[in-house]
Amino acid sequence: MATQVFLNDISLPDGVIGYSEAKKTFLAFVHLLKEVRRRDRAFVLYLPVMVSDLQIGPCSVAKLRNDADCSDESLWLKTLADRAPYAASLAELSGPDSRAYEFIYHDCQDGTIRDRRVEGLGLAYLFDSLAVAFNHDHRWRVEWVEVERRELTDAGEIIAGPVRVRHAGLPAHLATHAALFAPEPSLPQDGRALWRDRAELFPHLAFIGRVRPQLEAFEHGDERLRQVWKRFGKLDRAVGTWDPAVSKQPVYGIEVKEESESRIDAGLVDFQDDEGITRPFSLHFSVTPDPHRVHFRLETAPTARAVIGHVGRKLGIG
Repeated sequence: MATQVFLNDISLPDGVIGYSEAKKTFLAFVHLLKEVRRRDRAFVLYLPVMVSDLQIGPCSVAKLRNDADCSDESLWLKTLADRAPYAASLAELSGPDSRAYEFIYHDCQDGTIRDRRVEGLGLAYLFDSLAVAFNHDHRWRVEWVEVERRELTDAGEIIAGPVRVRHAGLPAHLATHAALFAPEPSLPQDGRALWRDRAELFPHLAFIGRVRPQLEAFEHGDERLRQVWKRFGKLDRAVGTWDPAVSKQPVYGIEVKEESESRIDAGLVDFQDDEGITRPFSLHFSVTPDPHRVHFRLETAPTARAVIGHVGRKLGIG
């Protein structure tokens, strides 16, 4: 699957820089994108507007393309797979519903803090991917950017807290995020192969016994097999990089929700684990086609892992 890369749209220089600085910034950004392509020739860049309409200081990319010093970069940009605007391009991505989230960057300049709503950084976080930036400003010459994540829950509550976003303003930063560009393993032949190879495929996941027949029921070509395998991979990677001492939950890269209190109280997500203990598996994510879900719980001892308790239809709906 092609790597998803999102432009950090607030890294676009404003009108205070001159033409020569704008040209320098443009050339550096194209160099960064070339380095991304060297790692993944099929990567896709998601933008607020098309590349030619991006405004770098006093001029647009379309204007810079006519500069003789930028001719090679202009030709290269024509080969770029890009999508814009963000809202329209999200339809082709399989991931969380961004409408339930808001991301705020606390911009501190000259001793003043200004809250700025960010879209590209937020999408990079939600899709467990990478944000790239124009590096004219020292704030964007970093490998991680911290933003505030605000989420509207199903209960109508707003949960807020800081999160870190993978980021690259310089080509050297890409080495930090090398795992994003690693080739994905091949999709298992069927659910029986997925169950058989689960420990090798997903070292940070565990599966209780009741999940075995649910997985083994997936036949070759079943879209649910591909969806489950893909989401297991993201969950495994998230748990593998999670430090429970730093955050309550991992950075999932998929839309994970807590079951409603009424359904928890009804015992709909209580399952007996392999130790014979009945425990709640209230965290879940959806699998196409609805209303299929995967329920899991997080454990931190002896090591951090996610324990899968259910893969199948939404429980309690018949």
